[in-house]
Amino acid sequence: MFYSRCRSLSGRIVGGVWWFFTLIIISSYTANLAAFLTVNRMISPIESADDLSKQTEIAYGSVNSGSTRDFFKTSNVDTYQKMWAFMSQAEPSVFVDTVQSGIERVRKSKGQYAFLLESTMNDFINQQSPCDTMKVGDNLNSRGYGIAMRKGYPLKQNFTLAILKLREDSILHLLEQRWWIEKGECGPPDAKKQDSANALSLRNVEGVFYILVGGLGLAMFVALLEFCYKSRKEARKAKTSMSIAMRGKARMSIKGDGVSTPEFTKSLSTVPITRANNMLHIDGLDSCNGTNAHTQV
Repeated sequence: MFYSRCRSLSGRIVGGVWWFFTLIIISSYTANLAAFLTVNRMISPIESADDLSKQTEIAYGSVNSGSTRDFFKTSNVDTYQKMWAFMSQAEPSVFVDTVQSGIERVRKSKGQYAFLLESTMNDFINQQSPCDTMKVGDNLNSRGYGIAMRKGYPLKQNFTLAILKLREDSILHLLEQRWWIEKGECGPPDAKKQDSANALSLRNVEGVFYILVGGLGLAMFVALLEFCYKSRKEARKAKTSMSIAMRGKARMSIKGDGVSTPEFTKSLSTVPITRANNMLHIDGLDSCNGTNAHTQV
């Protein structure tokens, strides 16, 4: 048993700290394994438009009328043509009337529907509560927004120059950061990408190692106190100096010398027992006076 072997206080401290360390390490590993398995089930199997076009389990669509739908319809890229063929033939229809309808369909589909829309609107929606949507993959193409004006409008050139200056001075980027990111309700966009199962590193469990080292240091200090106390006690009992007693205990602890076994005095030496006439005779030597003794039973 543990407590029958570790009788000293220092030994029990070492044992207790070690069992605590083992318990924390096993618990941390179990929790990390559970988180790893859970996050793996949450990771989307779709990482790009190419992945989306190669499967049929997850439906995808866009607004029924708009630039996104026209992009797929008129594209010459094989991947986008394949996606358009799937969307145009899907039953039930994968097209929705408004952007909000598409977002609601994504939230209710439990991962079985992907909504294709403009990246600006996508980034904005992903920053709104309840923060249960995410952007998958890179943008399919790059097109800018424009301001519609009537033909021959005299201020057209002024608007163009003002927008170019705002872009060159990074004013548009700062405004996007302010209203899309800083004012968002879901934190930085990169935070969702970092929600993966990381390996359990030393930094995560460094505290329990500090406890282990501290416990071992405390046990060594207590062991030193016990050694000094017992050495002083034996020195008083043997009427010798404490240094001699400490050297003796140290030598006994290292080499095992000085270990004595209890001696028992022999008071009775027996001889084989004989029976005669139903009588039991025991002959022995009395160690006290050296005379023979004869006992009958």
